[in-house]
Amino acid sequence: MSHSMTSSPGRLPVEHGSEKGSFRSDLRPEVRWVLLVASIAALAVALPAALLVYVPASPRSDAWIVTLLIMVWAGVRVSLLWVSGIPRLFDYFLWVFTYIFMGIAPTAQIRSGLTSTTTPGVDSGMDLPAASVVALGLVCYEAGRLAWMILEVRAGQKAARRVRPVHPTRTLVLAIAGVLIGGYFVSRIGLAGSLGSREEPWRRDRLPGPTRRCARCSTQERCTRCSSRSVGWRS
Repeated sequence: MSHSMTSSPGRLPVEHGSEKGSFRSDLRPEVRWVLLVASIAALAVALPAALLVYVPASPRSDAWIVTLLIMVWAGVRVSLLWVSGIPRLFDYFLWVFTYIFMGIAPTAQIRSGLTSTTTPGVDSGMDLPAASVVALGLVCYEAGRLAWMILEVRAGQKAARRVRPVHPTRTLVLAIAGVLIGGYFVSRIGLAGSLGSREEPWRRDRLPGPTRRCARCSTQERCTRCSSRSVGWRS
């Protein structure tokens, strides 16, 4: 079966009658496989292994195992998406967000036993239930996506979907605006504030002296026993 090709200035060629053929990059299968293996090795193997090696093992709960598995699967999904060359933007942003904020960040925090200064008073007893809810949500998402793909194949979708490609000029304008906004933010807080540790300002502002004590057990230093609870501080 032959397919006609149309194109317009500034747009990728569209192959009528084949949605998957549209917008797919012109990479040879061998190159695509190499990129896929390299991406999975980096995102789903090397980075999770680096977390296990370099993050101090002082876990506050066992939830880091769940978040680590989420990170591994999200790394596989991100690799499959970008190597395919098909612009599934919702899928891509979902799995990138999952990889960073449901995988890397919670794994590092839970495994190290440290609580982020931006969210003090986190109850460590809720780590595992929260991670399980995230994992269940991702399983439901994958199940729903698989069911949709099966129904689509069974329906024998004949009409090709019209997919609007990303406009290069608008993309460039959006990227420049993002850089300018980021530059303004850095200029306001300073380069040291952007690259420095968040722990130091918190310790300086919240624990200025030995007179501040935990409201529950009256320890002078930051209370490792009660830091996961909303107990507050008192002088």
